Amino acid sequence: MPPTSRLCLLEGVDSVSVRNLRLDLIVGKDAWGREGKPQPVVASAWLYLSNAIKEASRTDDVTKGVDYSKLCKSIVSTLKSQNEYSDIFAIAAQISSSELLGIWQPGAEHRIAGSRIEASLPKGVLRSSSGLRYAMSCERDEEGNLFIMQSIEINDIACACIIGINPHERLEKQPVSISLFFRYPATLMKDLQSISDSNPVQKMLPCFQEMVKTVAERIEVSAYQTVEALATFVAQIVTMQYMIPEVTVKVEKPFAIMSIDCPVIEITRTRDFFQNTNFWGGAPA
Repeated sequence: MPPTSRLCLLEGVDSVSVRNLRLDLIVGKDAWGREGKPQPVVASAWLYLSNAIKEASRTDDVTKGVDYSKLCKSIVSTLKSQNEYSDIFAIAAQISSSELLGIWQPGAEHRIAGSRIEASLPKGVLRSSSGLRYAMSCERDEEGNLFIMQSIEINDIACACIIGINPHERLEKQPVSISLFFRYPATLMKDLQSISDSNPVQKMLPCFQEMVKTVAERIEVSAYQTVEALATFVAQIVTMQYMIPEVTVKVEKPFAIMSIDCPVIEITRTRDFFQNTNFWGGAPA
């Protein structure tokens, strides 16, 4: 399924995407904290178009559509034009500066109503088998206002802990998988440079390695009975210790039921939730 976008719901707006372009680039510090080391980068791009697909389908003329080979080459050449990137946001911003990804201007041959960029560092976070993924959607309305939406995911953080109510579950640690999602509401911006100047995502990125390490270490000495309590415990660590306004936590417990892959709990909690209520009624386990 394509990523959710307000543009997908508008009449006459279609999308073209290229997915999972793979390159090795220097992006800040690697998972081991080393600088100047290339690491795998996976990039995807979606273009939301107001007329190109309709015209190409009507005429069955390849010249009326989007040249996705050219789109791929444009993204690759844009990324390779720079030797080093400070973080994953810088990669997405660089892709968005590609000639074919510019937000549409009136009169353009293929009117690009918006774009979505995803950039992943699949080996960018220790403990996470999927690494770090950043997404940025850019949409411009008919009045020319630019809206930026951002999100970050850290998926499949591997941990082992005492979890469950059955007698055997209280004797042996079992694996759980933790995923963290951070979403930021649409922000009205003059241009992409404006978001680079004061971007909350960039302020968060340096703490992710330590955050994941802390979450994993705290989980592994915990002994909750329910997955719900464990997920809330993780949300409390992330929001309170790292000053994150909101986080969605997903917990998977693969050995809970043998006939399914795993039960999954997903919760969203804010920092205010823990600040303004005595939720635990005492210290958590």
